[in-house]
Amino acid sequence: MTAQPVPNGSGYWGIDPGLDGGVAFVDRGELVVCAPSPVRGAKGGHREHDIAALFDLLSQNGRPICMEVALGFKGSLAARSMGRYYGMIEAFAFLRGRQLLMVRVHEWRRKMLTSTKRGGGLDAKERSLAEFRRLWPTHAYSTGRPKDGPMEAALMALYASQRFSGAWF
Repeated sequence: MTAQPVPNGSGYWGIDPGLDGGVAFVDRGELVVCAPSPVRGAKGGHREHDIAALFDLLSQNGRPICMEVALGFKGSLAARSMGRYYGMIEAFAFLRGRQLLMVRVHEWRRKMLTSTKRGGGLDAKERSLAEFRRLWPTHAYSTGRPKDGPMEAALMALYASQRFSGAWF
């Protein structure tokens, strides 16, 4: 992942955990960074989080981090991997003096996915894609069928910036 210059303004980082998740930075409604979670190969051909690459990205500014709390895991290996990931992000935030906001998926989706109605044949991931396209129509992820992790990280970062700054865009 190539590091991009990130302003030290009033924005928030959003992290959608998981190997297919994403990381994003939103500052005053502008999407500055939107990328898949950094991963690398591991033993046995499996993938694992590339924590060093993620920390390099998050180190570009001192802004708060908003991360989704996973509600369930698909097995003991996933539970162990996610527990390790959460612990590393928490340690990073603590050691760098960064605010870490943990939000449940239903909490941010209820607030951010208001322009797309439930039940209209769209599942939550499709609703996230529609909202992302509405907010940032010129972004590269707004075309085709991209992975939803980076888009949900962006929506989470926007949610945090609006909720915790008191300014709803």
